[in-house]
Amino acid sequence: MIKNNFTNLMNFIGISGRELAEYAGINPSIISRLKTGERNPDYSSTTTTKIINGFSIWCSEKEMEHQITEFLKSQNILIENNNIRTGMLRYLYNDNLLEYTDKKAFKKSRKPSGSSASYENNSEHFSNRLRKVMSLAKLSNIQLSRAINVDPSYISRFRNGKRVPGINSKLMEPMCLEIFEKINIQGNSDKLAELMNITPDTAANKDFFYIAFKEYLTVNNSNRDSIFHFLQTIDSAIPMNPDIYPSYKEVADFSILEDTDESYFGNEGFRRAVERFLLTVLEKDIPEIYIYSDEDMTWMIQDENYYKKWVILMTEIIKKGTKIKIIHNIDRSITEMINGIESWLPLYMIGNIQPYYLDTKNGNRFTHTIIIAPGECSIASCNIKGIEELGMYYFKTDKSTVNKVTDGFIKLINSGNPLARFIQGENDDSIPDNKTKSSEFPNIRISVSAESVYVSKLSEPSYTIIIYHPLMCEAMRVYIEHLDK
Repeated sequence: MIKNNFTNLMNFIGISGRELAEYAGINPSIISRLKTGERNPDYSSTTTTKIINGFSIWCSEKEMEHQITEFLKSQNILIENNNIRTGMLRYLYNDNLLEYTDKKAFKKSRKPSGSSASYENNSEHFSNRLRKVMSLAKLSNIQLSRAINVDPSYISRFRNGKRVPGINSKLMEPMCLEIFEKINIQGNSDKLAELMNITPDTAANKDFFYIAFKEYLTVNNSNRDSIFHFLQTIDSAIPMNPDIYPSYKEVADFSILEDTDESYFGNEGFRRAVERFLLTVLEKDIPEIYIYSDEDMTWMIQDENYYKKWVILMTEIIKKGTKIKIIHNIDRSITEMINGIESWLPLYMIGNIQPYYLDTKNGNRFTHTIIIAPGECSIASCNIKGIEELGMYYFKTDKSTVNKVTDGFIKLINSGNPLARFIQGENDDSIPDNKTKSSEFPNIRISVSAESVYVSKLSEPSYTIIIYHPLMCEAMRVYIEHLDK
């Protein structure tokens, strides 16, 4: 993917990195790395397909199909049958797709990615499901339009497939909430669970039920695509080798340990506070640390040199045997959960990391960070969401404050649940007998129990991930049902 073309396309259609990530259903950090050229996915990868889907849905929602077509033509991109998806793909990979300008050759050369739901299929998928759930809610077009304050023609176009709102558009959330609540009022929750093919246990938790409902209604095959990509990552992942990195003493700024500041400002301040924290953990051999943050990861990855330093410091901490308890911010979607696990997977495979999740939802106004070395120091913040670059981060070393923050984190984690567990090597005694394989992933074995899913990588280095989150387990079970069909 040509990073300049990627940035140019984003600028032309007026979409931000955060918005594209939301529409594509991927982590915002991926967009940042694409813009810098640090990441360059293959043209047939799942990531590329999701990005093209995100661009397409945005353009449709903003009614920009004509403008984007003219833009692509001005760049000498061949547009066949008004297919702007293929046009955007050719623009993004212009240097690599010259040989594919022939339509048949292009199709023949593409590898199956396991996703590839077209915008047209998304449209049909959304309209069909919208009609079914509106029927369960006993809502007419006019009633729904009044409830969410839009013209009834919008609802009509959604129902006949002429328009598809983005999963994070301003209309989607109130529309989903209104339909979901009306279904509950009508006493049709059981029928909705049956329609969605989810278990009674998942439906019993209203927050989980609503998240599953929103994904069921909005994105065609998104969960299956995410599971496919997750299995690809597991199949190819190898543990980080701490020995390939330089010593942390070669990259760290030890003068930072002399800081006496208690307040750090903005992204640069947050980076400095975190580096001070990690160096303190290393220099004082802290046995355990706690981490929670629902902030965007831009503060970490926007500075490539800092991100490398962070990886080196974290790897050294794990290498020394420090245990890490981390609460992942994954309350919005299965894609988000998978992104959280994937981003930490190489570190998980080294060991000593225990990931958790919370049942309760985050708010939409503020973000929070809590990072603790019990008995030694802590970082805490509460910032306005979306403008964390103006935020304030408090670094505390007095034992009374650190102990109070630690007590709060322990109560928080005790209200949560384990997200996953990692087992090195094969451990057949703990894995259920109902083992499933797919021809797509001959080195992966999936087993299902009542409350968890076991995903085992059979080739070296072998390991097993035990997944506990009910929505992820549900998505994995659905994926298994479709294996090799």
